[in-house]
Amino acid sequence: MNLIRESVDSVRWVATVIAAFFQVRPWTTLTLIIAITASKIASILAFFLPLKVILLAGSDGVPRYFRFFIDPADKYPWIIGLSIGAVACYMLSLLLDSASKRLSEAGSSEVLQGANEIAVASSQREEAQGYYRRFSGIGANGLLAVIMFSVLGLINPLLLVVMAGLITLQYLFTAGVLHFGSPITPGPTQRMVRRNLGGYLTVFTSVDFLFGFFVLLIPFLLGSGGNLLLAILSILLLRNGLGSISSMVSGVHGLWKNRWQVDPMVFRDQQMRKKEKEVSRTLREVFRKHDREARLSSELNGAGIEFTRLHSEWRDSPIKNVFTFRVVLSKPSESDVYLQHKVFPSAQLHMLEHEEFLFNYVDRSAIRAPKLVCRFQQGPFFSQLCTYGGGVKCTKKVWSKISAGLMTRMWVYEPPKALVSAFNTSRPTLQGRLIPAFLERLEVALDKPREARNYERLLGNLGRLQDVLASVPVYIYNIDMVRENIVLDSEHRPVVTFWGRWAIEPIGASLPRTMKDKDLEEVLKDVRQARGLRESALTSSHVRLANQCRLFEREAARGRYNRAISRLPAILDNPLISA
Repeated sequence: MNLIRESVDSVRWVATVIAAFFQVRPWTTLTLIIAITASKIASILAFFLPLKVILLAGSDGVPRYFRFFIDPADKYPWIIGLSIGAVACYMLSLLLDSASKRLSEAGSSEVLQGANEIAVASSQREEAQGYYRRFSGIGANGLLAVIMFSVLGLINPLLLVVMAGLITLQYLFTAGVLHFGSPITPGPTQRMVRRNLGGYLTVFTSVDFLFGFFVLLIPFLLGSGGNLLLAILSILLLRNGLGSISSMVSGVHGLWKNRWQVDPMVFRDQQMRKKEKEVSRTLREVFRKHDREARLSSELNGAGIEFTRLHSEWRDSPIKNVFTFRVVLSKPSESDVYLQHKVFPSAQLHMLEHEEFLFNYVDRSAIRAPKLVCRFQQGPFFSQLCTYGGGVKCTKKVWSKISAGLMTRMWVYEPPKALVSAFNTSRPTLQGRLIPAFLERLEVALDKPREARNYERLLGNLGRLQDVLASVPVYIYNIDMVRENIVLDSEHRPVVTFWGRWAIEPIGASLPRTMKDKDLEEVLKDVRQARGLRESALTSSHVRLANQCRLFEREAARGRYNRAISRLPAILDNPLISA
């Protein structure tokens, strides 16, 4: 990143936008900038004048640094006058703040109307008002910084020179960090600049202020006759001047990042476009094909996997914000080996951790999960390489044949008690989620008497419903066990490739809609036999009830209340509830 070029471009762009504001509403914009600046100056005076009053009132007579404009005979009138002035400055700052808000509303509405002929949403009007005020704030901070440092230069020229040199060195240091640092694996300083600019500027502002403080302290230490009043005034000017520069830089940086959204609100020739997400842009930089294959080769060699050729290709992922590549390893006179390369941004790292937690308790082969090859981090992304069967996708025809058998395998496997206990300590199972606080959301959609009666019946039978669901044996439920996440191994057996969102649920939470009772009974025979259950402990009624409750919960959680309510009869008429 070239900070100097970015700085020039961003400052030029901000100036262009502010100039556009002046073209549409010149007097409103000018008045707004002056009002914001005057409000900040009034706040400074409201803080400075009480200090003068305390120094004057707490001294015997009039201190020497006041005598050039205060006669000792007029001490008390000056104390009263300065006190009144401090209160007046504070009231003036409040008044100017209120006026600037009204000016911001008036100016932003006309700017937005000048850029858009189509009616805009209220949210966009609020955004325009915010942007208009932020740009005006940048102008006000720039004007305030000029005033503060100009007065500071008149009072203490040495301090102004020191500050100018120090700020220049800090800017060049930052430019060097951004230019020579890696955008993929940034160091701590570069990471702070990119992700916490406000904190970075606060550090530099504090350093500058301390340097300025020592410069002001030198005359007093050397006994060369420092002026206490001017020193206090210099500290106030320095602190507020540095604060204005910091606020101005942060403001320009924030608006520059959102220029794709600002420009259509200001310029008639600009159209609204969606900005590419940072994670997408970073993904392109980190996982270019050549770089990706080189890193994969290095990691696989480190894992002791031999191959002569590696090929990696993009695969559309059914999991949102988790990215997938298929990797093919070739050897002479041997069959190709297929791996799946999943990439998790830092925001999705919890899925990878959730999967890792599961397989601390469960053997991967027991639930048809792929074997883990290796994991590694690259930039802000976390990668996982697993076996990918024979690399053969599961077609709709194949899925219709194997889905029931795969579901049976999941039901047959009884989760370890330690896993179930660990899960239940952090998340409620189905019966724990169907509580009055969750069901209350349906009340807004009870428009018919029959629906209201079913809802009341549900509340009346809620305790029994929860008890029945709690009695249903549980299994490891994977919401992502869908065809798009299934691959066939060399023996055409299904492999479930993603386990980042598993849960512990009662058997039946997931059930093919086309499964008939006869087929379901055959499946349950195998499950009962494998788990050593009595026939009464797990029946088709248990499974159907768990399935209907899970579907009911999903519809209600998504705000589809009519669909959720339509499932109540199937729940309430279940023999286990209606008996």
